[in-house]
Amino acid sequence: MDISVVICSCNRILDLENALNSLDDMDVPSDILWEVLVVDNNSRDSTEDAVKKRIKQGAGNVRYLFEGKQGKSHALNKGLMEAKGNIIAFIDDDIIVTKDWLLSLVKEFKEDSKLNILGGCVKLYNNKDKPLTIRESRHKSELAQSEFNPGYIPILGCNMAFKQEVCKNVGLFDTHFGPGSEKNAIVEDVDYLYRACKYGYKIAYSPDVIVFHNHGRRDASAVDTVTRGYLIGRGAFYRKYISSGDKYILKLAFWESYGIMKNIVKNVLAGRSIGEQWLHIKFLVKGALSYRSGSNENIYN
Repeated sequence: MDISVVICSCNRILDLENALNSLDDMDVPSDILWEVLVVDNNSRDSTEDAVKKRIKQGAGNVRYLFEGKQGKSHALNKGLMEAKGNIIAFIDDDIIVTKDWLLSLVKEFKEDSKLNILGGCVKLYNNKDKPLTIRESRHKSELAQSEFNPGYIPILGCNMAFKQEVCKNVGLFDTHFGPGSEKNAIVEDVDYLYRACKYGYKIAYSPDVIVFHNHGRRDASAVDTVTRGYLIGRGAFYRKYISSGDKYILKLAFWESYGIMKNIVKNVLAGRSIGEQWLHIKFLVKGALSYRSGSNENIYN
């Protein structure tokens, strides 16, 4: 098997159907062997019936998997453990892939034998939507540990792929992180990429591997919820690595916190509101306090 495409979903059958339809519409040469793993993370809607119906109707490369432990990282790990492909690609259930997405992905790995992890361009499906969780750079780049910034990385987990051997060495996703986790700390992809950086893997971004993020119309409340999850996640991420003695992450956490506190003091002295800065530091601290060690991230067979 050349490629396994993993999609995790929970109660979003309409989004999932659109994602699967876009995969069906791709132009894939017959010499590329690929499969789609749909990991149902405790959905209460018609996800199971819809996917199994699709399989009965002839979608022979689709497999339905169920993961009963709630949380995206549990579902991602289920997909990792079941994937047969030499390359494992991840998209979210609200992603629409382009017709040449899979072919472009394969091309990147074929042209660079040293490439281990690849991220691609993520555009808005609806241009009127809030520009959140997108990556639109038109320039190729690499991600190195010495330049790693958990507040902004060029690769998003909704359009990411890596060689099977990577998870054998880096392990599984940390189940304390991700949507649906206990604290909803949205940082599971950042954490995995940082661990891969520390391992020394080559990680690259390509603007030619394109997907569209079909958020729907996110209102201000939805944006605030996602942003809060990112901040909580980053605080937990800082706690995890500072606790293990990572001086680089300690430095990043210090300078981010210092910058926030500096702005708070400036605004107080100027009589301006500190609401935004206060929430920033509040959720970072909340995330840091929430993280508990002892995940199963290193267990892989």
